Amino acid sequence: MKKDGKVEVAPPQVDSIVVAVPGAALSAKALAKAAEFGIDVVLMPGWRPVARLVPARYAPPVELWVRQAAAYVKRRVELARRFAQGKLENQSALLRHYAKMHRDAKLAKAAEEVLGYARALNAASSVAEVRQMEAAGARIYWRAYKTLVPPHLGFKKRLKRYDPGPVDPVNAALNLGYGLLKKECWRALHLAGLNPHIGYLHKPRRAQPALVYDLVEEFRPAVDKAVLALARRAPSALLDPAKRLEEMVKTAAALREDIQRQARSLAAAIRDGLGYVPWSLK
Repeated sequence: MKKDGKVEVAPPQVDSIVVAVPGAALSAKALAKAAEFGIDVVLMPGWRPVARLVPARYAPPVELWVRQAAAYVKRRVELARRFAQGKLENQSALLRHYAKMHRDAKLAKAAEEVLGYARALNAASSVAEVRQMEAAGARIYWRAYKTLVPPHLGFKKRLKRYDPGPVDPVNAALNLGYGLLKKECWRALHLAGLNPHIGYLHKPRRAQPALVYDLVEEFRPAVDKAVLALARRAPSALLDPAKRLEEMVKTAAALREDIQRQARSLAAAIRDGLGYVPWSLK
């Protein structure tokens, strides 16, 4: 395309790059072009993003950040409840789906118990209490989830990336999927103008994007659902690291628009003093 006698380079048809392979590299020229075209570059050598490129011209929306900090003082418990409720309600929805599919009374009971904890969060008076209720509901959820995974995949319990011992393919896929969720949430919060380090459910810590972790919570069950579907339909995809990565990238990409809408909704809730409505698993 020509403009004023000069040839303009059209922006590339990509909005995100993940550098996930150890030893992989991008040149300084490539990074500069990515910044020029607003392409999100995330370094993710393992199961979690460790850094992302922020263009030098980025101008933080200071007024929104001030309101975000004020909400940490005045609305922290309220917002923490919403993030935890979103997670528990979506976990309950996943169990309820399989309970109906298999007419399984035990799964239906577990779904109701998890939902009960989500509702009980309305009475929580502190972030610590919110976390305790969320953890109690999660324990019920993972016990029920285990019964849906084919035994030969070796899923005994939920293992986080820092837990010792070998990781089965289901847990490996979950950890990878959650890491990619963090990458998407980080990007969405940045685009919505929010400070990723001022969180509510998760305590702000140095170099830890607490709000990213908050937003991830309500989307975790979507990754759980995708991993469970693979475990039951195509377990070979979980056993092959390359296919596992491919499937989790697809899952995270499919959630991108919903995550971006949710980040904008959160920004509006903080900016305008509105109630925040968590995302619902379909």
